[in-house]
Amino acid sequence: MPKRHLVFGFLLCYAAAVSAQQEDHAFMGVTGHSLNAEEAQALGVPGGAQIDYIYPGGAADQAGLLRSDVIVSCQGEPLVHFGQMARHIFALQPGATVQVGLLRAGESIELEVELGSFQSFNARIGFPAPPLRVDSWIGEELTLAELRGEVVVVVFWSMQSILWKISAGQYDKLATEYGERVRFIGVHVANEQFDKQTPEAIAAYLEKTPFKGAVALASGKLNAPPDQPKGYPLVQQDFIFERLPAVAAIDRDGNFAYRGEGSSSLSEVRAALDVLLSGEDSP
Repeated sequence: MPKRHLVFGFLLCYAAAVSAQQEDHAFMGVTGHSLNAEEAQALGVPGGAQIDYIYPGGAADQAGLLRSDVIVSCQGEPLVHFGQMARHIFALQPGATVQVGLLRAGESIELEVELGSFQSFNARIGFPAPPLRVDSWIGEELTLAELRGEVVVVVFWSMQSILWKISAGQYDKLATEYGERVRFIGVHVANEQFDKQTPEAIAAYLEKTPFKGAVALASGKLNAPPDQPKGYPLVQQDFIFERLPAVAAIDRDGNFAYRGEGSSSLSEVRAALDVLLSGEDSP
């Protein structure tokens, strides 16, 4: 993730993790960057904070903020950089509201944002799973919306991940074990070397290492539109994970039942699936 995105993501979204076990924090759910002098001059403002990414379902998303909005004031105080916004947010508790003034396509807008809870949002259990924002599908195309009523497991992996190469067979056994009771979707995540991780390359990889389920490609291509983070696919930010493989179990109502990443998630997702499928007859 580019440094400018990471800075504000840390300030408003992840810095709370340092003391999250002791104390919850307010959460706005955006990443972005401080305007540089040229950007501020072009907009006719002394400074501001441009939004580059909004977490689906977060406080900013629910309040109607959009990517590329430029926040120029918070609680009536003009903003010069994102650090001021961070101080406002961390001084408040979840459930508090903030007034933000912003510029959207040259128009001045005032919005009220009811801040969420960092702990609740980070856990996401019981929260609606966001759409799968992927670039392309290898074969069958699916949406989580059309799979409502089914138990779904989304596995995020990369053919370049050593840990995935080690654990791919275990996930294959997991899919075989649950059969038609669970719908599996594989999302290949590419953060670099995009020319080597094309749909054609992934299709060739799947011939040797099959995945039991639909497969999609999510890529943080370097030539992505200016309002999209580079390097980190949007789906990776939506589902909030850093390591591969990552996995999400989604219940029949479309809500998160489990989210995990790394090698420890396999037994945990099996336990989550057993709970979701409890009461059903075994195959």
